[in-house]
Amino acid sequence: MSASDVIDLANDALGTFQEIESRATKKLANRGSDAAGALAAINTFNGSVVVDRINSIADGETQSLLNLVREPAISRVTVENDDGEVDTYYICRTTGISLSSAKLASYRSDFGRLASHDAGEEVEVQVGGKQVWLRILENLELRPCKADSQWDSVGGVWRREDETPQTIPSLRKLIAPSDQDDFAAMLAGDADADEQKVVEGLRHQIRNAMALRDQAILDKFQDDIFRLPIDRQLIILGPPGTGKTTTLIKRLGQKLDWDALDEHERSLLDAAHYRSRWVMFTPSELLKHYVKEAFSRENVPASDEHIKTWAKRRHELARSVFGVLKTNTGGTFILKEDRQHCGTEVVDDPCQWFDAFQAFHRHRIIESLQEGATLLHDATPEHARPIVEQLLGVVPHLESEQLLSAYATWNGLEDRLEPLLKASREKTEKLIREQGNLLYNKDKGVFSELASLLDSIGQADDEDEDGAEFDDDVPEDAAQPTHNEAQKAAQAYRRFLQAYARSRYRGRSLGKGSRAARIRDWLGDRVPSDDWLKNLGGEMSFQNALRRFRNAWKRYVLDVPASYRAFRRQCLTTQQYGYQRPENPAHIDVFELDAILLLMLRSARELIQQDFVKRNLDQPKFFELARISNQFQCQVLVDEATDFSALQLACMESLSDPRTQSFFACGDFNQRITGHGLRSLEQLQWISGRLKDHRINTVYRQSRMLNAFASELLGLMGGDLKASGNLPEHSTHEGVMPVLAENLEGEAVAGWLAGRIGEIERMVRQMPSIAVLVASESHVKPMAEALTEQLESISLRAVACVDGQSLGDETDVRVFDIQHIKGLEFEAVFFVGVDELAVAKPELFERYLYVGATRAATYLGVVCNQALPTGLSALRPYFVEHW
Repeated sequence: MSASDVIDLANDALGTFQEIESRATKKLANRGSDAAGALAAINTFNGSVVVDRINSIADGETQSLLNLVREPAISRVTVENDDGEVDTYYICRTTGISLSSAKLASYRSDFGRLASHDAGEEVEVQVGGKQVWLRILENLELRPCKADSQWDSVGGVWRREDETPQTIPSLRKLIAPSDQDDFAAMLAGDADADEQKVVEGLRHQIRNAMALRDQAILDKFQDDIFRLPIDRQLIILGPPGTGKTTTLIKRLGQKLDWDALDEHERSLLDAAHYRSRWVMFTPSELLKHYVKEAFSRENVPASDEHIKTWAKRRHELARSVFGVLKTNTGGTFILKEDRQHCGTEVVDDPCQWFDAFQAFHRHRIIESLQEGATLLHDATPEHARPIVEQLLGVVPHLESEQLLSAYATWNGLEDRLEPLLKASREKTEKLIREQGNLLYNKDKGVFSELASLLDSIGQADDEDEDGAEFDDDVPEDAAQPTHNEAQKAAQAYRRFLQAYARSRYRGRSLGKGSRAARIRDWLGDRVPSDDWLKNLGGEMSFQNALRRFRNAWKRYVLDVPASYRAFRRQCLTTQQYGYQRPENPAHIDVFELDAILLLMLRSARELIQQDFVKRNLDQPKFFELARISNQFQCQVLVDEATDFSALQLACMESLSDPRTQSFFACGDFNQRITGHGLRSLEQLQWISGRLKDHRINTVYRQSRMLNAFASELLGLMGGDLKASGNLPEHSTHEGVMPVLAENLEGEAVAGWLAGRIGEIERMVRQMPSIAVLVASESHVKPMAEALTEQLESISLRAVACVDGQSLGDETDVRVFDIQHIKGLEFEAVFFVGVDELAVAKPELFERYLYVGATRAATYLGVVCNQALPTGLSALRPYFVEHW
């Protein structure tokens, strides 16, 4: 292609940019003050102000237009159809306009896949409702930017059939080159002289800001993943820098675009609410910030309700939705995040342990129902026997897999059970009230004295007798409020009579040392007669048994916390799963809480999909299930999935709407830096049988030298070699070898770092993004202070990113604890104290080094306070002393 052809290409692209901006601006003029305000932000400042202003606008079309003003197009593709007709299309992130001089298509549409394929390839797309094949003749990646009111595209890649790809540093400079010749530019020190040339191969773009890399166009492998139907489940596995997170973000954006969905996908979604019903989980607050920015570039408003850490979401679910954690009005457990009650083998692989807990819970439910059947057999009045026989038809041979169908049967009988319960309850209420009056009339202070006894006894950890929770229609927490200690004692007396009467009727004894036994002994000769107790006990046994079958489905979900307490107590007795006894029976650790939530979520999902619930979910009796159903999301996405446990990921998968079951995650087993993180593909299958894995290996971040270093480290640490990275064909990013410094401590470390940072600035001729990683949070502030002092002479500062929170300015050198930088990338990374980390975390330090090394695009430095750990000695040939 001649020079004039290149200039024609540049003129056409820049002219189309201008026309798109002009047309979008005109359409925005009539869309109100919000659009005008955001447009003013775009025209005056191209940064976070734009992102915030666009995010604040709810109207999707207005957002699309504003994004066209900010970024007119991302690709120019020339294609030929089977008839030999040639057309050129401009692909935009989103669309909302049409032009007379050019054809536009949204990247999210089927036509958008043209941008992801190389010249010479044939792509099948839908045109006018028909599938046609188009051959790509030419593909120009566009990266629009605007300066001095003129559009440009910087660093785009131009691909032509049978030609090596070429990087075009600047379209603007192709059509308006500098007046100086190359030699004069060199003498003048003009760094832009090379920017006027088309460069053969894929040229590296220097990272000068700390953010997720903006990959406007996916490669063809990522593109296939991103366009999968919404009702798929997939985890993308691959090395750092392969665009896994970007693929997730773009997929979400496409699935939030109604026009980009097919009829099948639309049938699964509620058109009014699907855009707001999604969630993405990230392992850190820092990554959450940059993910939000990446969503904004995709025209996806993302609030804190949409992007969450699991720790935060877990607490919300456990306290406010499922009522697992104690509050002023209820709850069972107190979370102790600094404890670990389960053994290491459970943390490493929780699947079998969880399955045992689930089986225990369901067996406990069935056992309770069978006990209820026994009670009904003995205590049912003659007039109630026909109904009871229908109720008990399935109980004798009930298995866990039959519970859901049994719940449906019992639900259909509940209208006939209620009159039986009401009549029996009136009898027992009268008996208990008469007995209470009799006791009180004999001694007005009896309940005050009982209150003192109860204070001395304290609250028993467990129920006095199995099944006592069925003695009343409502739990104690929901009973009418009491205003003094005597009233509380009167309620305790009522519960004592119910439990003791039922045990006497059945010929059983109260548990030795139980609360009810203590009250009985305290009452002495004030305990009612045996005949009276058996009379009450018969009615209580009948009620107790019937209540096990009324709303029986609730125990399938709401009884999980009680089942876990019993399961743990049994495991402690039999010394299973390496349990450590908690300081208080109400204490649980985060691992236990994950298991409880997972079983409640899975159980609720099963019930919600049953016809007897699905048809009546809006009825008051299913309030708890409706509240849980409101937590389900049309799309659930997970970044850095391998840092989460199998239990946590299973909880996230269980938050997907049962209609879409949309669950997409990405991660890398080699980057797992948590002791509880996901370990194998087998654990993925345990999470969901529908969950598939897909590998991508093309690395777009690192230089050839750093990629070779990372591959060597991967082999050394016994990592998953299938996840080794491959650089794109025609990449010209060779880079430099990593540098190593040993036997450095204190101020010497900061001095060495400052020297290397100065070298980088001289080589790059600007200050790129730089991160300094330290072995623990305690080192962050001291390192930042010492390094700032050393950098003062070149007018730079180091910022302490404590807990990964502080962001600093673009030119700042940022100091992090290594655990906070997953998912981010920098031009240069320095890892300080690798030998210290090897001592503190011998099982994980190689993974930490791998994660730290793969954050860097070009420059990597490693500092040891003493010597390079023995286990890393094979890496010495890959290091130099300085650049």
